[in-house]
Amino acid sequence: MPILDTRHDLAHPVEGDTAWSESYYFNAYDPETDSGLFSRIGIRPNEGTMDVGMSLWLPGGELGEYRWVKEQRDMVDTVLDVGAVRYEMLEALQSWRLTMEDAVQARPTGKSRAEAEAEAHPVKVALDVRFDAITPAVGTDGQPGGGPKSKEAAAASGTVGKGHLEQAGRWTGTLTIDGVTHEWKSAHGNRDRSWGPRRWGGPKMWRWFSINIGDDLHFGSAPTLATCTGAGCGTAPAPRRWPSGGCGPSSRTTASPIASCTSMSSISPGAPSRCAATCCGSRRSARPAARW
Repeated sequence: MPILDTRHDLAHPVEGDTAWSESYYFNAYDPETDSGLFSRIGIRPNEGTMDVGMSLWLPGGELGEYRWVKEQRDMVDTVLDVGAVRYEMLEALQSWRLTMEDAVQARPTGKSRAEAEAEAHPVKVALDVRFDAITPAVGTDGQPGGGPKSKEAAAASGTVGKGHLEQAGRWTGTLTIDGVTHEWKSAHGNRDRSWGPRRWGGPKMWRWFSINIGDDLHFGSAPTLATCTGAGCGTAPAPRRWPSGGCGPSSRTTASPIASCTSMSSISPGAPSRCAATCCGSRRSARPAARW
């Protein structure tokens, strides 16, 4: 899978599709404090909106959630402010800072939606964390070329974005909950960016996961079930190993998994590609978690 350069961490030219979107996504987990986050900001200039979702995994097992939407018709890239959430680029394709200070609605996990909503309560949080990449950004620039694409992949590009990158990294900083500060010292996670038309109702199915094992092993997969008709649909190409350690499509019917599996060993000349062996060899038998 290609390694992308720093220009792809900046805004891309906006095309005429009304659903054009430029999105930023981060996730993190710190095992020492049993806390983490997943968050996304999406800019939809042709629709005139910019929205954020911030979900915080709180020590003790509760999930805190925050959502905000504002008007936005101009593209922004190095600093993104939506409500109480701020993403700040410190160095392209290397470092980002995420901050937030506000109340979130916290609810217990492991219960029915009705039970969880009945127990929801406000929690004051202050987040100040930094992401530092430990792998290159791998993905696709969304331009013509790069070899033949399946009909499923072509269909998905009109609904979930043309270009995409993913990157693993370390997190440091603090998460303060109701005045109690939790310091992240051993947190890991992933970030990604997507640009192009984004229609959430386009794919019939969407599943995504990312896994980080220390600094050396990072992999993920995003199977989508896209609408596809005619000859060639439903074929199952064999797994392919990519120079960076990723795997190509290897599923049946119209599912189009895209794995962006990277490890430091897989991009070092002469080193064994442990990530490729894990990702391709397992044929992704694990059930992936849903991504919002």
